[in-house]
Amino acid sequence: MKFTGDIWLNAPRAAVFAKLRDARFFASCVEGVQALSEIDGDHYTAVLDTKVAYLKFKFNVMVEVARVDPPREIEAKIEGTPLGIVGRLTARSLTRLTEDDGATKVSYEVD
Repeated sequence: MKFTGDIWLNAPRAAVFAKLRDARFFASCVEGVQALSEIDGDHYTAVLDTKVAYLKFKFNVMVEVARVDPPREIEAKIEGTPLGIVGRLTARSLTRLTEDDGATKVSYEVD
């Protein structure tokens, strides 16, 4: 399953990028993220509460920031296990930032 979207922010790209490198801020922008804990600057654990169609799932996830290209891109790998059922979650997240006339477009893709 693939999720994509764009968000426009009225701020310079470098400032937006700096905010997104703050894991707590980034997590606050993602619906369903709870209990974020930092292992080190590039590794985090969290609980992800999500819904697919009419089914709700909760996962314990491990996030690794795999690549950072300031102030353009942040790529992460996500792995997790569901709570209460058998299964596995693996995903890749790519966040791209482009600037246009002082505003920043944040494009995200999770696959």
